[in-house]
Amino acid sequence: MKTYFRFWKEMVAQALKGSALYWIWLVVLTAIVIMGGFAYAEQVKHGLIVSNLSDQVAWGAYIANFTYIVGVAASAILLMIPAYFYRIELVKQITIIGELFAVCAVSMGMLFVVVDIGRPDRFWHLMPGVGRVNWPMSILSWDVLLLSGYLLLALYIPFYLLYQKYIKEEPRGMFFKPLIYLSIFWAAIPVTAFLFSGLGSRQYWNSAVMAPRFLTSSFIAGPSLMLLVLYIIEWRDLFEVPRTVIRVLIRIVALALILNLFLFASEVFKEFYTGALESASARYLFFGLKGKHMLVPYTWLSIGLNLVATIIFASHKLSSHDRLIQIASVFAVVGIWIEKGMGMVVPGFVPSPLGDIIEYTPSWVEVRVCAGIWAFGFLSFTLLMKAALPIERGDVHYGRAIKEHPAKSGGGGASGLTKPVVTALVLLAALLGAGSTAEAKTPFHISGWIMQDYHWKTTGAFSDHLAETLVTLNFGDPVINRFSGSIQGGVIVDLNKQDSGSPYRSIYDTFGSHAIGRFYYGYLDVNKVGLFSNIRAGRQHLYELEGLHFDGLSVETKPYAGFVVSAFGGVPVHLYENQFGFDPGDWTAGGALQWTPIARLRFRFSGVHLRDKVSAFRIFQGNLDDTLFGGAAWLNITPNWELYSRVTAFTDQLRDLDFGSSTSFPKQDLKLTVTAHRLLEAYDFRVNELDPFSFAGTYQPYTEAMAQIYKGFGKKFGLVVGGGMRLLDHNQVASAFNHGFAKAYGSFTTRGFLAKGLSSTLTADYYRGRDNTLKNNYFGLSFSVNQEFMKKRLVVGAGTAFYLYRFNLFTGDESSDVRTYFGEIEGRIRKDLKLKAGYEFEKNRINGFHSGRVRLVWDF
Repeated sequence: MKTYFRFWKEMVAQALKGSALYWIWLVVLTAIVIMGGFAYAEQVKHGLIVSNLSDQVAWGAYIANFTYIVGVAASAILLMIPAYFYRIELVKQITIIGELFAVCAVSMGMLFVVVDIGRPDRFWHLMPGVGRVNWPMSILSWDVLLLSGYLLLALYIPFYLLYQKYIKEEPRGMFFKPLIYLSIFWAAIPVTAFLFSGLGSRQYWNSAVMAPRFLTSSFIAGPSLMLLVLYIIEWRDLFEVPRTVIRVLIRIVALALILNLFLFASEVFKEFYTGALESASARYLFFGLKGKHMLVPYTWLSIGLNLVATIIFASHKLSSHDRLIQIASVFAVVGIWIEKGMGMVVPGFVPSPLGDIIEYTPSWVEVRVCAGIWAFGFLSFTLLMKAALPIERGDVHYGRAIKEHPAKSGGGGASGLTKPVVTALVLLAALLGAGSTAEAKTPFHISGWIMQDYHWKTTGAFSDHLAETLVTLNFGDPVINRFSGSIQGGVIVDLNKQDSGSPYRSIYDTFGSHAIGRFYYGYLDVNKVGLFSNIRAGRQHLYELEGLHFDGLSVETKPYAGFVVSAFGGVPVHLYENQFGFDPGDWTAGGALQWTPIARLRFRFSGVHLRDKVSAFRIFQGNLDDTLFGGAAWLNITPNWELYSRVTAFTDQLRDLDFGSSTSFPKQDLKLTVTAHRLLEAYDFRVNELDPFSFAGTYQPYTEAMAQIYKGFGKKFGLVVGGGMRLLDHNQVASAFNHGFAKAYGSFTTRGFLAKGLSSTLTADYYRGRDNTLKNNYFGLSFSVNQEFMKKRLVVGAGTAFYLYRFNLFTGDESSDVRTYFGEIEGRIRKDLKLKAGYEFEKNRINGFHSGRVRLVWDF
């Protein structure tokens, strides 16, 4: 018994050792588990009403994930068969990984069943012999029985083998081999598939190929996940993975993919060739039904991913490249998850037996609960693998001191448990100024500039005079110095503070004083320390889905196998609420995971949470909490063609979708840019950082597309032509900040034409409102010219513009026949001192506006 307790003690000790990357992984998974736990607590408190399940669609995301993960758990037998039936010793070496994988997968499957029950306290009724389930007639009771039994087998076998390995004794066949053969038979029974196909009223599931498709998809998803796990183990050098095992799994997945496509094609033929009424569910899945098409894009994405994965796995040449197999494994996992999850469960309910078409989309509570269960599975598997692999390698066993494998433990020369502490001490020393001798010799530069600006505006009886002083200081170089940073602040003085009736009254007149302090940013960077490429503390700007301005801490890791993790937290800065922006009642936190699997492809998944207490600046007077999630992808198809896409969502609704394409043709001096934006759902009263126009009220769904072409003609001429439109879904609810329009513009530039140093720009643009609120149309034409003198030390410019109609920001209405004349001069008084001055006069049919600016900048 003492030995047995020592065994478990060593297991726990090994699980608590690891590198900084290992601990970051555990912390991230734990945070997601906690998030899922809170979401489930909300579901238990309010009931399944917080989900989007209904009487018409009774099974959703929970059961979809359950059917997928049960198949993954069953696929663990694919390592047991070659190891114990065909006695391939190399495969037998890693069966422990497959068994532990099955333990975590079955646990996740049972958790998905629990969260799907409206009354989890009555779960015991599902247990045959304990509850009141209709056993043996109920297929559901058989499913629970088989899952519970498989979990017990999966728990006993690996831990018995590990214990025997720990005490340095050969496992006795009579104590585990019969159970291995039993588990193979047990896992091969597709009871979950029978649970679906036995429902006669659901024609979509009532198919003889349901069970075969269930098994083939299991033999795709499970081994594909196993391949990814083995590649990670090989990458971290945690265990020697025989290449024979990799090849066996690749062949299994290749055959299963081909067979799955054949069964899929047979099912599609049966559904669509006959044209029977029972094929309505399939039509909904593939093409949509009566305007309902939520699953259509996911279905075709799944088909595409499975086809690409099949080509890579089935090709002898392509499957010999590890990186391609890794990508194909991800495609197979995601493709089968879509096909076997939501793609199988939801269409069975659409349409209902009464002909109702009720579309189902998981609520954010369901999404968070599912994410928490998946994180629990990954967390459990990580801990089990971290504890089991040292014993399986022989580094840890009874009767001898723990001997860490220096090249494989990931802990270097120190204990894995103390590695985070050592890293923290090194970081603290760096923050206190302890640096290497080599670094002390690195040049440390200090630079910056001071700007003094005077700006005046006048019209009729009103005038406004502002003076601003801005100081910027930069020290260190983030590329070569361990420490670097920057600070910027200043003062804005309203020389004639405006009353509420002045058109020039602005935010600078709302603080009760003529002089307003401004602290824009001030931060210290610690560069390239241990795991981190950058640690920044102080007031900073950060772009995570939206631009954020906060006082706090942000970190970013160095790339590991293409992965970069970043995180931040602090107090948002609201310069419009107080002079220096300090707002201790608010807080923000978030992070991102970036993955670059190949040089031309990059993914980024981000999350941001903000709390904004009551603010007089907003229309909505109340505390606001918002969480925004987003995913983005960049793909360089060629060196000159880049694609970009992004989708964002709040916790309670989707927000928007972006797409961009940039293509250049250097030889032709041609560049084409296309962007598209879709606001998916109406929203209002959001935290200001996540809704820059929150004061404008509700934003309604719209679609916007823009395109621009640039063409150069030699070194002296260039032409830009572009345009686009925005279409509102509901024109009658348009507003000044949310309305439909169409616009076009063109700009012709010259450089060095007629005279050296002479440049000019001629621009024309057209705008037309396209909704029921704003019907304004305007045409604008502008021309400007600049001339350089004294080897570019002096630049003089002038220009004019005409607008048929133009929105007047000062009067709040639309002006007509607007003419503008402007002139500017910029020059260096000395090498480090620059002067810039400008004047503009705008005249319309009602009044005229004069404005001028004088700016002096000193660089040091």
